Amino acid sequence: MGKLPALDGLRALAIGLVFVLHLSTGLLRAVPALDSHGLLARLAGAGGVGVALFFAISGFLVGLPFARANQPFSWREYVRRRVFRILPPYYLALLGALLGQLALGWAGGRELLPSLLASTLFLHNILFGAWSRILPVAWSLEIEVQFYAIAPFLGKLFKNPRAEWLLGLGALAGALGSALGNPWLVRWHLDRSSLSDGHFFLLGLALAGRFVRLGGKLAHESYLWDALGLLGLGGMLFFWGHPGPIAQIAALLGILGLTLGALHGKLGPRLARLAAPVGTRCYSLYLVHYPLLFLLLKLTSRLPHPPGFGATLALQLVLIGPPVLLAAELFHRAVELPCQKYGKKRKDY
Repeated sequence: MGKLPALDGLRALAIGLVFVLHLSTGLLRAVPALDSHGLLARLAGAGGVGVALFFAISGFLVGLPFARANQPFSWREYVRRRVFRILPPYYLALLGALLGQLALGWAGGRELLPSLLASTLFLHNILFGAWSRILPVAWSLEIEVQFYAIAPFLGKLFKNPRAEWLLGLGALAGALGSALGNPWLVRWHLDRSSLSDGHFFLLGLALAGRFVRLGGKLAHESYLWDALGLLGLGGMLFFWGHPGPIAQIAALLGILGLTLGALHGKLGPRLARLAAPVGTRCYSLYLVHYPLLFLLLKLTSRLPHPPGFGATLALQLVLIGPPVLLAAELFHRAVELPCQKYGKKRKDY
């Protein structure tokens, strides 16, 4: 089955949505006069659904070797790959963000020390019920790490011929439970945990199981899947942030449509391949974009800007996007790639 550039294309979409979300929220804070109630501002603010897409892609990719069941599982190799892929880049980005805040006088060492210790141990969400003060985006990485810890146990489900259906039903039940049980999750600082977002990983695992069982295809190629992918993306963005389970269900259905469109549409696979180079750098983009974005916004938001939220957002994308991409490329080549190569002995999943 080889590599799947379509999934890297979906990763590019996911990090793009997250970047637009962070840029729009930062821009609205820097320029309060901008209208934040229009449709475009609302859609930009729904970019957090990109994190849900990331989780589902992780579930898919991690689930593939378990679903194939023709590769002996080694805890040592599994942990080694993830440790070297995740920890050195993360800790370097965390240190850079810490030193940057100290150098700019945005916060003091005593202020940031508790956040640093909790973030280092991937416990910030659970201990404080809030984003890290040093690298706020790390809340989702903490959930990823929780999933990696339980994924081998979930992988045992693939011994059951109905595993994909069990996982799919689990994803649906998890979405309902996350939405309906949110007040209790918030109370116990579990609203940013595998209990609140695990259903997206389960969907990815279910798709991986079906993908393997059908010999590397989820469906036959058709423009229908392109249309379903666009419909899924629109539904995800429109319903994200709604109260109750509708946002979670819409996100699950949207991710399903996007996956089918990227893998088996007529146009989707081509677009995904074009975006794949960005997707392969998504971890570096994820780590460096947030602090750099807000640093640059302090400069660019002072420039004259056109009227309207959309035009101003587009201008900021042109100004901030290239330096962020350049920084991510440098980080990817200097840090992420060497760590990946050191951490794996065989070709990765």
